[in-house]
Amino acid sequence: MRSVLAVLALAMAASAARLPKSQNMPRFVDDGDPAFCQRPFEIIIKLSPFLLQALFPSPCHIRHSRYIIDPCDRGVLYAADDPKFEFYDWVFPEEKWCDMIRAFLQLSDRFRRQHDFTLALPALVYFIKQDQESLLSRSRSANMMAIDPEYPDPKEPKWKEFRLAFNELAVRHGGIPHINKTRDGASSHFAQTEDQESIRQFLAIRQQLDPKGLFLNDYFKTMFANYL
Repeated sequence: MRSVLAVLALAMAASAARLPKSQNMPRFVDDGDPAFCQRPFEIIIKLSPFLLQALFPSPCHIRHSRYIIDPCDRGVLYAADDPKFEFYDWVFPEEKWCDMIRAFLQLSDRFRRQHDFTLALPALVYFIKQDQESLLSRSRSANMMAIDPEYPDPKEPKWKEFRLAFNELAVRHGGIPHINKTRDGASSHFAQTEDQESIRQFLAIRQQLDPKGLFLNDYFKTMFANYL
């Protein structure tokens, strides 16, 4: 624990040089109290804004948007029962991704004009290398690239409308939804967009290992309804 605090102290020293004189930095003194080393998370959480400020001195401003990515927000703790945040993750074959991102931007613009709905957060984009080892791999057939829009309020009706429209667009461009993060899309489209032989192999193994359906909940019953 003391070595961790030593690293943090160096980061704090670097951060202190950038802080206004009016901004106070918390101080922690190891006075021999055993409790000092028994509350590492409390200490790290309090120090995290200063550590992040040392590593990332300036928040990132998104062009053409009022949204700001502030690394210090990573030190904020959110209540487990109040996440108010949702991903909607689809992946597309690498050679189709450019056409899909154009269609996605057109969809976003249409919802902004016709429904007064704007995605408040940047969409995530990442690459998945072809992987034929897992039966449920979303990249069995090719390298894939994701388009993963996010929204801070899952209960917003216009966000649900956007998700359903995104589903239709994604299927037309050969997309595959994330089996867990993209619940509306996955329950309706995951099994149909995945490799069909792999789906059958997976469900045969599942039946062998779980003959009584203990782990086959309603969500997966809906997802694999045409195969059970």
